[in-house]
Parts: sequence; C-alpha cells; structure tokens
Amino acid sequence: AMAERRAAQNSAPETVEDTADVHRAVDSLLDEAQLARFAAEQAAAARSAAELEARRQALEAREAALEQKEQEMVREFEAQKEALMAESRESQQRTRAEALAAAAAERQQQARGTVPE
Repeated sequence: AMAERRAAQNSAPETVEDTADVHRAVDSLLDEAQLARFAAEQAAAARSAAELEARRQALEAREAALEQKEQEMVREFEAQKEALMAESRESQQRTRAEALAAAAAERQQQARGTVPE
C-alpha cells in the first residue's frame, strides 16, 4: 500500500508548473480529438456528396434511356400509323376499282339489253 501511495505521489503534479503542463497536454489532446472528429465529419460529408452525385448521374442516365425509349416508341407508332394509312388507302382504291368495274359491267350488260339479277 505504501508503494502505491509513493507511486501516486510521484505521478501527481507537485508544482503549479506541472499542473499547467498537464492542463496544456489535456487541452492539446482535446484539440486533437476535435480535429479528428471534424475530419471524420468532413469525410462523411464527402461520402454523402459522392453518393448523391452518383444517384444524380444514375437518374440522368435513366432519364436519357427513357427518353430514347420514348423516341423509339414514337417512331414505331408513326411507322405503324403510316402503314395502316397506306393499307387503308390501298383498300379504298381496291373498293373504288371494284365498284367502278361492277358499274362498268352493269353498263355493258344494260347496253346489251340484259340486266343481272
């Protein structure tokens, strides 16, 4: 027990100068801890900024892909619409041609004096 007391007395500051040195050392450690905490916060903020930037870029890429897909779909729709319109025109022309042919055949038969039933 006496040896412990002597060791405690030896480690305890004996003068005001020693006490000031201990306070400076503690302040220095606190400053270092504060700087380390600040550096960790800065690193976390940088990571967050990098993550946000990566998300922004991913969203932009997705938006570009969606715009491209939309343009492709519009082109496909326009092509299908044009094909249907062409088919409709051809069908109308066939119908007209058939009607004209039927009318011509009827006129020929009327000219001959026979009317189809």
